[in-house]
Amino acid sequence: MDDAANKAKLRTPEAASNQFTATSVPLPQLVHQLLRNFSQQSLSVLRNIGGCDETEETPSVASDPGLQLLLQFQRLLLIRLYSEDSFNVAASGLLFKYVSWLCDHTKENLEVCSILLGQQPSAVSGIMAAIRNSVVGMLMDNQPFYFHDHCSKYLSFRYPLG
Repeated sequence: MDDAANKAKLRTPEAASNQFTATSVPLPQLVHQLLRNFSQQSLSVLRNIGGCDETEETPSVASDPGLQLLLQFQRLLLIRLYSEDSFNVAASGLLFKYVSWLCDHTKENLEVCSILLGQQPSAVSGIMAAIRNSVVGMLMDNQPFYFHDHCSKYLSFRYPLG
């Protein structure tokens, strides 16, 4: 009887919500995983361009729920950081992590783009379309100027040209 009672408890909405919250993922970890997944998708699309003579229409991630979550995360993070009178250390640290993840993702894509352009200079339009339709194009397109400034400073510091 105890087994039947426990099974009945698991079917209640309260038990289901408690079970859901027990397995939830921290937001920074979810954001990092989404960026890694999108990075792999972008790299796959770029490699497909490199393997084909013709450039196919690259699928856009604009309607992807993961992208919508990343966009909302960016907006809320920047609002939290820049709307308060005092400096928010936690939001600043999270922004630094997020920018570093986004820059790492961008660097991976740009390395593959560079290799592809060296091998196939005629594929420039397909590569540009792939980057524009990738998560990098979507996330960077939806950010204010000061966010771009943070990213460019981070990239130049972490990956110097000289």
